[in-house]
Amino acid sequence: MIDKINSILKCNFCESAFELVSKLDDKKPLAETCIQCISCKKKYSIIDDVLFLENKTQKNSVKYQSDVYSYWWKSSHKNITYDDEKNKKIFSSTISFNLEKINNLVVLDAGCGNGRFSKIISNYNPSLFIIVDISDGIFEAKKYLKDRNINYLAIKGDISEIPFKDEVVDFVYSWGVIHHTEDPQKTFKNICRVVKKSGTLGIYVYKNNPDYKYNNLILRFFYILRQILIILPLRYICKFLSKKNVKRLFVPIFYFEKFINYGIVGCHSNSGDKFNKEDYFRVVIDRFKTGYASEHQELEVATWFYNHGFNDLVFGTFPKIGVTATKFANQIKKIKININVE
Repeated sequence: MIDKINSILKCNFCESAFELVSKLDDKKPLAETCIQCISCKKKYSIIDDVLFLENKTQKNSVKYQSDVYSYWWKSSHKNITYDDEKNKKIFSSTISFNLEKINNLVVLDAGCGNGRFSKIISNYNPSLFIIVDISDGIFEAKKYLKDRNINYLAIKGDISEIPFKDEVVDFVYSWGVIHHTEDPQKTFKNICRVVKKSGTLGIYVYKNNPDYKYNNLILRFFYILRQILIILPLRYICKFLSKKNVKRLFVPIFYFEKFINYGIVGCHSNSGDKFNKEDYFRVVIDRFKTGYASEHQELEVATWFYNHGFNDLVFGTFPKIGVTATKFANQIKKIKININVE
């Protein structure tokens, strides 16, 4: 494991390599081993084959997100059986990458959750598959890879802060994660660093609706009012409530929206049964209990890629916004954008 760790990571404090050492602390019997920086001696535990890149000084906001999403994956998803073919189509409609090319590539899933997409990618034989998540969902995602005998490295930590080495991964994707971080641009920058020259990065982030059109100014005005008067206050209130009480808060909202057959707060599904109760309250936790849920525009995201040396952008179809691009070695003068119409 130490060779895999040193091929991808460096010490966040002194940028040195790590060594594998014995049990971290007698008071932590589960930490059978740990890694230690060979220079500054900073230690991180390895529990159940997962590297914990967390420390006692991490921000409260990071701990909060970790707690919320650990609950989300354990409780809200405990009875879900995934349709792998459906998830493959969702992935391919947002991240425009030929999955057959994954064979023998180093791949990073930056924010894997419980492995919904990791499971699919693992079928294409990456030479090393790195999965990262802030929550306990990492343990479920790791099971998929272990069962398939994939060469993997599982890391629990904040993708905004993980000390990746520069340009060591061929294909990086981050699906539905960047918009749930405190500073999306900082998170994006940290992910960009790990992509090799000529490598590929694909992301999916929430889209800010509606798009500007000459004849929808009134609609855009109401959406702005909705954000200010409904969404932001609800998100603020939910920070102080337990997860169960957040769900209770949304019970009357759910039945009111179902009665008028219109999703005001954005927790309804875009599938056939848009007011499926289980799906609705799963989204409630994701969009309102979480500390952050930013929304973005296509031009903004394209600028992120351009500023970090990426070109040949391909925009996915649905859900939006999905963008995939190639990292270039030379200075970019003109940006090329394509639309995936499949």
